[in-house]
Amino acid sequence: MFVSNTKLKKLISIVLVLAYLATPSHLLSQSVLLQSFISESLKDHPLVLKSALDYWIESEKVSGAQSINDWNVSLSSAVTRGLGSQGFNSFSADGTYQTISSTGSRVYSSTGTRVTTGISYSGAAQQPSFGGFGTPDSYRTNLTIGLTQPLMKNARGVIDRYPIQAAQFGKKMAKIKYEEELESLTLVWIESFLNWQLSEVKTTILEQQLQMATKQKDVTTRQYERGAAEKSELVLAQQNEVSKQMLYLREKVSLENEIQKIETIIGHNISDLSVDPKQILNDSLIPTRSRKSSLSYQLSSGNINRMFTLSEQLQALTVSANQNQIEPDVSVFLTNTLSSSDSSFMDSLGQVGRDLSIQAGVSVSLPLENTLAISNYKTALLTYNALLKSNENNRLVLADNITILYQQLESLSALIVHANELEKLANETAVIEQEKHRQGRTASLFFVLDTQNKALSAQLQVKELQFQKMHIENQLAGLNDDYLSYIKPFIKDSYVK
Repeated sequence: MFVSNTKLKKLISIVLVLAYLATPSHLLSQSVLLQSFISESLKDHPLVLKSALDYWIESEKVSGAQSINDWNVSLSSAVTRGLGSQGFNSFSADGTYQTISSTGSRVYSSTGTRVTTGISYSGAAQQPSFGGFGTPDSYRTNLTIGLTQPLMKNARGVIDRYPIQAAQFGKKMAKIKYEEELESLTLVWIESFLNWQLSEVKTTILEQQLQMATKQKDVTTRQYERGAAEKSELVLAQQNEVSKQMLYLREKVSLENEIQKIETIIGHNISDLSVDPKQILNDSLIPTRSRKSSLSYQLSSGNINRMFTLSEQLQALTVSANQNQIEPDVSVFLTNTLSSSDSSFMDSLGQVGRDLSIQAGVSVSLPLENTLAISNYKTALLTYNALLKSNENNRLVLADNITILYQQLESLSALIVHANELEKLANETAVIEQEKHRQGRTASLFFVLDTQNKALSAQLQVKELQFQKMHIENQLAGLNDDYLSYIKPFIKDSYVK
């Protein structure tokens, strides 16, 4: 059935809108938040520019290698005034001899072809007499075109193209390195962000616990003053407050250190951030994927595997270039010379081509021993085989590391479920013991404080496990290049002042 372009565009628009509306709102906001955080941490970071400069350096090497295809031109001229004849001991003070020559040469790296061109002019006027007879003026113009084509060594430009292709591979590898360095900065930023947020959460919890401990001490003090509590209970309450205060102050210092790290990374105060990071505390901001998807990506199109593949292709190219160096240097050549000679400069110039000579032949050069070239080839081949095995092992290690990280992730997910249950039970126990103590069914405050401390430990354990899980998700996001979409705006393919 035929559908017009207008209707098709409307249909696509409706599908995109529905897909957008079907996406959970917190995922949409997380993407914006994450982009904002990454942008604020990378936009002015000196290592971002340093990584770009490293890439641009490799890019310039491609242009440098391609200079083999440039034309090379030379020009020379000489004038001699005062000509003598050695055989007849004659001399002409007004005699002049002038030469002008220009040559050009170019290599076509795609085929290995060498092209040479040349134009030359020589003129002799008022020459000395020769055996009593005057010598007429003589002018000669030559136009030469030469072509050399290698047949074995450097056939099809294998050796000529090698520096260009190697530089192109270097540029591709530098681009991946560029992306990986920005991703590494992002990983450090997210790592620091998670440490900061965990410290924020723990500080808030410990501050609340300190307030509860202070309230408990005040209540116990009043009870002791009325004779309703023992001295030992007052000491326990005071000890509990001091303990909670130490925990709070220690975490407060840790929080200040984490904030300092963050501000060093982003280059300004946390208060200047455009987005409140606490908005994403309830949900993970880190992009995730399944273990199967991760392994499939890494072993096919992941940046790490691409780097392995490019290094193998570059070394294979090196092997091919070194192998070609062993071949005999066999070339065919053809030179066409168009010339004319006359007693007048204008006649000589106007009749270029009147005299035609063609030279064709084969050039063969082969060293009796080519020890260095053979050694270089064998070395390149052994290096290539060693690289294949090394990368094969690296791919296995990469797959193992990913598998281990996902196992840790699954283990932490299970632990978080149990930790949540433990926290719930610990809180219930603390409430029960506090109620029993209030009703006088528990003789000592020790049991109340003990259960409260266990509830606090359980609560902190849940938070720490949750952030451990996000730390592993952060590592996996880096391995899976899932931050690339967020750092693409910072990737500059050409030099920008």
